[in-house]
Amino acid sequence: MPKLLYRTTMPHPDDPEIIASITAAVNKGHPLASAAALAGIHDETLYHWTAKGREELAQAEGHTLLWEELGSHARLVIHIKEALAGLVDEALDHVRAGGKDWAAWMTLLERRMPKDFGRNQAEAQALPAPLGFAVLLPPEAVQGLLDIAQRAQNRGARFLPPGGESP
Repeated sequence: MPKLLYRTTMPHPDDPEIIASITAAVNKGHPLASAAALAGIHDETLYHWTAKGREELAQAEGHTLLWEELGSHARLVIHIKEALAGLVDEALDHVRAGGKDWAAWMTLLERRMPKDFGRNQAEAQALPAPLGFAVLLPPEAVQGLLDIAQRAQNRGARFLPPGGESP
């Protein structure tokens, strides 16, 4: 029977059973929503706890605090981060070992943490650049090109920008 259906006490972020269940699930690769369900709490409860924990950690930044001085929500966030680090460590061990399932572990990392392990889709943008080239022509071809250029110029074609000079 799921824990959500038979919980008899109000859940708290410092409940050792809840912490153990959440961290075990996160360490296996579960997102927070399913980790919450496995721990017997609603996913919104866990999201609220982690948001409050991040706020507590932000306020404590720059201060030296003992573990006991941190709030229960901040300690929960630290436990979750440690569990996620354990998952990453295990996955990277499998990827480095190069066994038959290395690609599955890499896929887990890419999808679970796309900012850290996702394939970066670099956007290429072509920028206009000046183009210069030289062509060596036989003397008879040069005269033919000059004739073509003269006819085009007589029709109003411009070969140089205004104020430009020929080389």
